[in-house]
Amino acid sequence: MTNNINKTADFFKALGDPTRIKILKLLLSGKNLCVGMIAFKLNITQSAVSQHLKVLKSNGIVEGTRAGFNMHYRVNEDVFKKYGTDLAKIIETKI
Repeated sequence: MTNNINKTADFFKALGDPTRIKILKLLLSGKNLCVGMIAFKLNITQSAVSQHLKVLKSNGIVEGTRAGFNMHYRVNEDVFKKYGTDLAKIIETKI
């Protein structure tokens, strides 16, 4: 149970950065995007985008697929369903 709680906390911590939320909103617009395009659209460096994507990917929030030389990223919507359910269980549980 503690491991589940830690994973849930890490998930929400990964969402606790405004730039990561902007990246998610951009990816949720329906297109898979590469680092360069995300950086261009958000007017930040590719290095910064890569660091944010690393955090999001390590928590299963985004997934990447290789297309030639580029990685294209998309939101893993299933993970939001899972952690939404986990959060509801935590709220229902009396501590």
